[in-house]
Amino acid sequence: MKISIREVSSSARKAVKTFRESGAVTELAEAVRDAAIATRDTTKDINYTAKEVRDSHIVADTASAVEETATAADETLHAVEDTARQLPRAAPRTSRTLRKGAKKVSRKTATVKLQAKKTAKRGARRIKRGTSQIKRKKSK
Repeated sequence: MKISIREVSSSARKAVKTFRESGAVTELAEAVRDAAIATRDTTKDINYTAKEVRDSHIVADTASAVEETATAADETLHAVEDTARQLPRAAPRTSRTLRKGAKKVSRKTATVKLQAKKTAKRGARRIKRGTSQIKRKKSK
Protein backbone atom coordinates (compact mmCIF):
# COMPACT_ATOMS: atom_id res chain seq x y z
CA MET A 1 0.00 0.00 0.00
CA LYS A 2 1.49 3.24 -1.20
CA ILE A 3 0.92 6.47 0.65
CA SER A 4 0.93 9.60 -1.47
CA ILE A 5 2.43 12.94 -0.61
CA ARG A 6 -1.05 14.48 -0.59
CA GLU A 7 -2.25 12.03 2.03
CA VAL A 8 0.81 12.67 4.24
CA SER A 9 0.43 16.46 3.77
CA SER A 10 -3.26 16.31 4.62
CA SER A 11 -2.54 14.19 7.66
CA ALA A 12 0.16 16.64 8.83
CA ARG A 13 -2.22 19.63 8.38
CA LYS A 14 -4.87 17.86 10.43
CA ALA A 15 -2.35 17.11 13.18
CA VAL A 16 -1.14 20.74 13.31
CA LYS A 17 -4.73 21.99 13.31
CA THR A 18 -5.60 19.58 16.14
CA PHE A 19 -2.56 20.70 18.17
CA ARG A 20 -3.38 24.38 17.63
CA GLU A 21 -7.04 23.97 18.49
CA SER A 22 -6.33 21.88 21.57
CA GLY A 23 -4.06 24.58 23.02
CA ALA A 24 -1.26 22.08 23.61
CA VAL A 25 1.30 24.23 21.79
CA THR A 26 0.34 27.29 23.85
CA GLU A 27 0.47 25.28 27.07
CA LEU A 28 3.88 23.87 26.11
CA ALA A 29 5.19 27.36 25.35
CA GLU A 30 3.87 28.69 28.67
CA ALA A 31 5.44 25.74 30.54
CA VAL A 32 8.80 26.42 28.90
CA ARG A 33 8.48 30.14 29.81
CA ASP A 34 7.61 29.29 33.43
CA ALA A 35 10.58 26.92 33.66
CA ALA A 36 12.89 29.60 32.23
CA ILE A 37 11.62 32.18 34.75
CA ALA A 38 12.02 29.73 37.63
CA THR A 39 15.55 28.91 36.47
CA ARG A 40 16.39 32.63 36.28
CA ASP A 41 15.02 33.28 39.78
CA THR A 42 16.87 30.29 41.23
CA THR A 43 20.10 31.42 39.60
CA LYS A 44 19.67 34.91 41.09
CA ASP A 45 19.01 33.41 44.55
CA ILE A 46 22.10 31.21 44.31
CA ASN A 47 24.19 34.18 43.16
CA TYR A 48 22.91 36.34 46.05
CA THR A 49 23.56 33.56 48.59
CA ALA A 50 27.07 32.93 47.26
CA LYS A 51 27.90 36.65 47.55
CA GLU A 52 26.41 36.77 51.04
CA VAL A 53 28.50 33.80 52.18
CA ARG A 54 31.63 35.31 50.63
CA ASP A 55 31.05 38.70 52.24
CA SER A 56 30.22 37.28 55.68
CA HIS A 57 33.57 35.43 55.87
CA ILE A 58 31.78 32.31 57.14
CA VAL A 59 33.93 30.05 55.02
CA ALA A 60 37.16 31.70 56.21
CA ASP A 61 36.03 31.53 59.83
CA THR A 62 35.05 27.89 59.44
CA ALA A 63 38.39 27.05 57.87
CA SER A 64 40.18 28.86 60.70
CA ALA A 65 38.18 26.95 63.32
CA VAL A 66 38.97 23.65 61.62
CA GLU A 67 42.66 24.54 61.54
CA GLU A 68 42.64 25.49 65.25
CA THR A 69 40.86 22.24 66.09
CA ALA A 70 43.45 20.25 64.18
CA THR A 71 46.27 22.07 66.02
CA ALA A 72 44.64 21.41 69.40
CA ALA A 73 44.14 17.75 68.51
CA ASP A 74 47.80 17.49 67.53
CA GLU A 75 48.91 19.04 70.84
CA THR A 76 46.63 16.66 72.74
CA LEU A 77 48.10 13.72 70.87
CA HIS A 78 51.65 14.78 71.84
CA ALA A 79 50.61 15.17 75.49
CA VAL A 80 49.04 11.70 75.49
CA GLU A 81 52.16 10.21 73.88
CA ASP A 82 54.39 11.86 76.49
CA THR A 83 52.16 10.55 79.29
CA ALA A 84 52.25 7.07 77.78
CA ARG A 85 56.07 7.21 77.68
CA GLN A 86 56.20 8.25 81.36
CA LEU A 87 53.98 5.41 82.60
CA PRO A 88 56.52 2.57 82.29
CA ARG A 89 59.10 4.58 84.23
CA ALA A 90 56.68 5.73 86.94
CA ALA A 91 54.73 2.51 87.37
CA PRO A 92 57.53 0.40 88.91
CA ARG A 93 58.26 3.09 91.51
CA THR A 94 54.59 3.45 92.30
CA SER A 95 54.03 -0.28 92.69
CA ARG A 96 57.18 -0.62 94.82
CA THR A 97 55.97 2.20 97.07
CA LEU A 98 52.54 0.59 97.36
CA ARG A 99 54.09 -2.77 98.32
CA LYS A 100 56.22 -1.15 101.02
CA GLY A 101 53.23 0.78 102.33
CA ALA A 102 51.10 -2.35 102.38
CA LYS A 103 53.78 -4.20 104.36
CA LYS A 104 53.97 -1.37 106.89
CA VAL A 105 50.21 -1.30 107.26
CA SER A 106 50.13 -5.07 107.64
CA ARG A 107 52.84 -4.96 110.39
CA LYS A 108 51.10 -2.12 112.22
CA THR A 109 47.77 -3.92 111.99
CA ALA A 110 49.30 -7.09 113.41
CA THR A 111 50.87 -5.12 116.27
CA VAL A 112 47.62 -3.34 117.07
CA LYS A 113 45.77 -6.66 116.93
CA LEU A 114 48.17 -8.23 119.42
CA GLN A 115 47.94 -5.24 121.73
CA ALA A 116 44.14 -5.34 121.55
CA LYS A 117 44.15 -9.06 122.46
CA LYS A 118 46.49 -8.48 125.40
CA THR A 119 44.40 -5.58 126.63
CA ALA A 120 41.21 -7.60 126.29
CA LYS A 121 42.76 -10.52 128.25
CA ARG A 122 43.97 -8.16 130.99
CA GLY A 123 40.54 -6.57 131.16
CA ALA A 124 38.88 -9.97 131.34
CA ARG A 125 41.25 -11.05 134.17
CA ARG A 126 40.53 -7.87 136.10
CA ILE A 127 36.80 -8.36 135.70
CA LYS A 128 37.09 -11.99 136.90
CA ARG A 129 39.17 -10.90 139.88
CA GLY A 130 36.71 -8.15 140.64
CA THR A 131 33.71 -10.46 140.47
CA SER A 132 35.42 -13.11 142.58
CA GLN A 133 36.34 -10.48 145.18
CA ILE A 134 32.75 -9.28 145.23
CA LYS A 135 31.52 -12.87 145.70
CA ARG A 136 33.94 -13.34 148.58
CA LYS A 137 32.80 -10.18 150.28
CA LYS A 138 29.16 -11.21 149.95
CA SER A 139 29.80 -14.66 151.30
CA LYS A 140 31.53 -13.30 154.43
